[in-house]
Amino acid sequence: SVHSSHVDAQNFTWNSVITQGMFHTDKNNIYGESQDDISLDYTELSINGSYNFPYSTRLSGQTIYRHAGSGFDGLNLDYLLLDKTLFQDETHMFGIRLGRQKIPYGMLNDARDISFTRPSIYLPQSIYLDLNGRNSILSLDGVGIHTNHFTDNGIFTTETVYGKSDNHDLDNLTLGLDDADFTLDEVVGLRMSYESSFFIGYTIFYTDSLSLQTTIDLNEYVPFSPAPLPTATASSTLKSLGQIISFKYETRNWSILTEYAVTDFKTDTPTTDIDESTLSMLPPNFMDQVPTVDNDKKKSYYIQIDRRLNTHWTLFTKFDFFNIGLNNNSEDNAIGLNWRPRHNTLITMEYHYIDGAGWLNANENQPTRIPELPKYWNLLALSAAYRF
Repeated sequence: SVHSSHVDAQNFTWNSVITQGMFHTDKNNIYGESQDDISLDYTELSINGSYNFPYSTRLSGQTIYRHAGSGFDGLNLDYLLLDKTLFQDETHMFGIRLGRQKIPYGMLNDARDISFTRPSIYLPQSIYLDLNGRNSILSLDGVGIHTNHFTDNGIFTTETVYGKSDNHDLDNLTLGLDDADFTLDEVVGLRMSYESSFFIGYTIFYTDSLSLQTTIDLNEYVPFSPAPLPTATASSTLKSLGQIISFKYETRNWSILTEYAVTDFKTDTPTTDIDESTLSMLPPNFMDQVPTVDNDKKKSYYIQIDRRLNTHWTLFTKFDFFNIGLNNNSEDNAIGLNWRPRHNTLITMEYHYIDGAGWLNANENQPTRIPELPKYWNLLALSAAYRF
């Protein structure tokens, strides 16, 4: 299965995975000081557990320590939820989840923090932002409803969640906007899927409370003011609707994994905290120059093909096209090799040739450190994971 699953046990079970990454780039930084050097600033440790109560009720959770370069260092509660099965027979199941839970986003978001369930060292950035706003699509605090319909040929699944998302790392999205700040509040997620010898899914991710606040230096618009003008804040609210189509097909030696996403952005008219006297000094077209994301549609996709050479080695290639807006586009061409010497050990090696800088971490690539973001750059990555 391409989704994470809770371990069926009588009482309590737990698992843990530790991962260490190593990265080298030639023209920028990723996961630490990797430019013309080797960065080891990528460490993950996850511990998850599940306890089964009577009456088809389960408590499950996962805690993750993650150090992934500048701005991503610390302990995080990935999920902690109470899952109650309300109805179940031979062909149907219906349940409810309460607490912090994974957002049903695309095909891989459920288990993206476990190296053994990722198709590569990091997920395709076209769909699963890792260095820009990662936590905003990772999990939410709220309620979820899930259903399964079992047939002789496969399983139909629906998952719906509503709640408040974590947004403390959304500031990295402002790589293309100066002095801007994002906040994300309530979100709704829906995923419908069918899984048999293949997997096909459809995801909707909606929010109507994504606010963009921009700090503006008014002195740039009134250069000959008799006295320095204060800074102003412009605010606008965006509605975003993301849709993802997911597909996976496997044979004995081959597998293909692909997803296509379309995201629609709509914004209201910006408002400012500028007083009337100051506003009268500004140019008539001042508000037209306030940065916004207006009625835009972005398309992103990836395709990955795996070739299993034997029980220990798998070769893969991936093309990843990223277009999330704010002029941050990238194309990632990658080739990699997975080695599993034992069932609990995974070594992954990858080479990436990338056109664009759309998903770079702004904290690690400030102009004072990287004067100009590269158009073309190379990345070598190595990851070692152990589960126990």
